[in-house]
Order: sequence, then C-alpha cells, then structure tokens
Amino acid sequence: MKAFELLEKYGWCQGRMAKNELDLTCRPVDTTAISFCAVGAILRKHSAKTFGPWETDTANLAAYFDIGKAEEKLEFLGRDDCLINWNDELERTKEEVIALLKELDI
Repeated sequence: MKAFELLEKYGWCQGRMAKNELDLTCRPVDTTAISFCAVGAILRKHSAKTFGPWETDTANLAAYFDIGKAEEKLEFLGRDDCLINWNDELERTKEEVIALLKELDI
C-alpha cells in the first residue's frame, strides 16, 4: 500500500508520526496506529514491504529516498521546509498531503 493510500484509508495527523484510537502517540509500525503524518505513512509503507521492523537498512533507505523525493518537490515549489514541518503547519490539510504523495507516487 502506498503512503497516500494509508492516509486515505486510515487517516492523517499532525504533531506526531502516528496515533492510535485513544489519540495517543504510537510508532508508525504499531498495529494500533490509525492515523499517520506524511513521514509516518512513508515509514509504515516501507515497513510493510520489508516484512519486518522499519529499522532495517533496506526499509530505512527506501523511506529516506521517498522523504527526500517529497522534500525536493517542496523545494521546487519554493518551500524550504522538511516534510515533517510542512505536514505540521496549522493551515496544512489532509488533502494537500495526500495530493503531494499521490503526485510523487509515494
């Protein structure tokens, strides 16, 4: 599942990588996670592809590649932000985050 599909299916959050149904912060790879920030969704996406914890080198490299791809797009759009800060801006919407990830096929 792509990161944008995770956000569409489960939900989006700000101020943390992921949260559970009790609105508590959790790791993106936790089975209790029900919503994700952009980076959390990318980490979750790659943990599923490697069939193991996201901390593996393969998953890390793939996730960092996708995060870098998104940050290059933000820079191209005139934004000098990291993906996490862009996601957490108060005016940011779920739709904008999904659109960015979908455009980049992440």
